[in-house]
Amino acid sequence: MSGTNLSQRMFYNLGIMAAIFDLDQLIDMMSIGTLLAYTIVAICVLILRYRDPEPVVFDHPMMERQNGVPKPEIIETAGSLRTVFNLNMNKYPNKSTETVAIWAIFAFIATVIVFCITLVQLEDSLGDGMAWAIITVAVIGAVALIIVFVLCRQPQSQAKLSFKVPCLPMLPCLSILMNFYLMAKLDLHTWIRFGIWLFIGMLVYIFYSIPHSVEGIKDKMAKQERTKHFNINATSEDIKL
Repeated sequence: MSGTNLSQRMFYNLGIMAAIFDLDQLIDMMSIGTLLAYTIVAICVLILRYRDPEPVVFDHPMMERQNGVPKPEIIETAGSLRTVFNLNMNKYPNKSTETVAIWAIFAFIATVIVFCITLVQLEDSLGDGMAWAIITVAVIGAVALIIVFVLCRQPQSQAKLSFKVPCLPMLPCLSILMNFYLMAKLDLHTWIRFGIWLFIGMLVYIFYSIPHSVEGIKDKMAKQERTKHFNINATSEDIKL
């Protein structure tokens, strides 16, 4: 494709978008996509930092070795208060602390969504100084802070990387809060349009992009090879009989 044809197609597509959508609608669509991408990145940073490193396989599933001497592994329940608040003072993440961190992250996301929607909907009441609105927002905010405290208590990955996000978990949690608040300020029609385009994109990705990707083609060729070998083996068995 030449540069001229590419420019023509680009301006043609821009003209179609400008004819269908209003400028404010396009800006809102770009904003919601960008904010959602930033939010996903912040969530992934949290999840990766609290992940349990690759487990080491020992001779016995309930034993681990230290200086060549097997010692019993301490099994913790993820739902116990000692694990939730890391009262055992674990310095390295394990399966229990990872489970607690994952649950805390998703609980924080749900709480922040409720907090931001409540904050946006009760802006007028908060401005008027109504006690019930202030108490409602304060209670939800306190729950979010408790969840952040639980995250702060969990041990983080000690992997040596060229760059690591500082101030965890405060910085990603603050990013999630700000992004959700800005997204909550967008009108309902923007969310509807975004949902429609997201649904169309998912259909294209699932039914076209995945089957025609490099991995999809490899899987298809592997299935064909397995079917071919199965047919050859079946034919050989029939000949023997």
